Amino acid sequence: MAARNDSLAKDRQKHVDDILAKIKGKENLPAAEVFQNIKIFEGRTAAQLVNLMNRGFSNSLGVSCSHCHVMSDFSKEDKPEKQIARDMFAMVGTINGTLLKNIPNIKSENPTVSCGTCHNGRPRPGAQQRAPAG
Repeated sequence: MAARNDSLAKDRQKHVDDILAKIKGKENLPAAEVFQNIKIFEGRTAAQLVNLMNRGFSNSLGVSCSHCHVMSDFSKEDKPEKQIARDMFAMVGTINGTLLKNIPNIKSENPTVSCGTCHNGRPRPGAQQRAPAG
């Protein structure tokens, strides 16, 4: 499992480095001005978006960029996982913004969930990790 995580982290970092090199000098511009087809995180900078994708989504799901993106064109909508991630992000917003606030007796002043709360480094929440064959 550790080797898989190291491999994924290296793969993601390669893509992050490539993207940051391509947008050099534009890192602090709004993401929607630098990248095409931005539907969430419009208020974030390009560098923040790359970081959120890498450390937030990819890390929380234990996947690399190709899980949701067509690697030759990140703006494409060919993979359903991309829209699923957007919809799940909206769900997290509803849980944090509305639902958790209405649960009595929670022992936190500001309870929140994130992708990692359910996914725990797995693409499918609650799915069991399989041991490598052999």
